[in-house]
Amino acid sequence: MIWEKENHGTGDLKGDYAPKYEMILFCSNGNKKLNGRRDCNILKSSKTKNNNHPTEKPVDLISYLIEKSTDPGDLVLDTFGGSCSTAIASKQTNRNCIVFEIEADYCSNGRKNLACTSKRMFGISDYLEK
Repeated sequence: MIWEKENHGTGDLKGDYAPKYEMILFCSNGNKKLNGRRDCNILKSSKTKNNNHPTEKPVDLISYLIEKSTDPGDLVLDTFGGSCSTAIASKQTNRNCIVFEIEADYCSNGRKNLACTSKRMFGISDYLEK
């Protein structure tokens, strides 16, 4: 799948074409059916305006993908937690979530983002390294 952004990415302004999309890999074990109607594999969503992480994804895009590919109560795993967009989207869509992030600063920012979204999110704050 392709996520088409409204604005292109940053980088060397003279050395290459400006990337205006990111690839999304969708995998399933067996013959998993998507929820709802069959949508196009090109998704359009604005980049987030936050500066919490250099590759932060918009919560609305992540929420859409979670709703299409999981059921309420399912477990979502994010091994590159960053700003915790996936954890926030999981809460908004009634899914459980486990998030990993190796960088201490991003863990701190992620905790703040979660706190702004909800005072307590399925106990996940208990597992974030302090």
